[in-house]
Amino acid sequence: MKRRFIQICFLYRNISPTSCGSLGTIITRAQGRCYAANSEVYSRIADTISNSVISADLEFNPTNELGRVNRVDPMGITDLRIRVLWQIQHPIKVFGQHYRPVIGRLGLAAIMLESKYDSYPIEDRKKIEDSTAISLDRIKINDPNNPANKLDAVLLSNSLRLSKY
Repeated sequence: MKRRFIQICFLYRNISPTSCGSLGTIITRAQGRCYAANSEVYSRIADTISNSVISADLEFNPTNELGRVNRVDPMGITDLRIRVLWQIQHPIKVFGQHYRPVIGRLGLAAIMLESKYDSYPIEDRKKIEDSTAISLDRIKINDPNNPANKLDAVLLSNSLRLSKY
């Protein structure tokens, strides 16, 4: 089954106190390459599930999802749609050793590969690097495809005071 994948960017905000501790409000952006394995990892799992259903004695229809099994009940009026629903940990849990937001402040963080950061126009990078409002740290992160390997990455962060109205 042929699947199409695009480059992704994860954007998270407003984690609850129970999900990552009492951290306040956080907006985090993580470049997909820093955060998720190559698409082949996920395709292999999805294909294994689809092929398992195909090999069973069921009426299988391929779809844009994983598939559909038709007429699963004795009357033949019920179909089973097989959908993909991936769950991935919050970036604060994954990259927490590099970034801890300040309690009571709005935390802003962006993590990207160093090569991605370096591909931005020099004028933009200069503005970031000269800014006193943005913290830039060059860090090493685990390679999502092989955590034994490290990738060069950039962490851009800021925290803003939250006001109460």
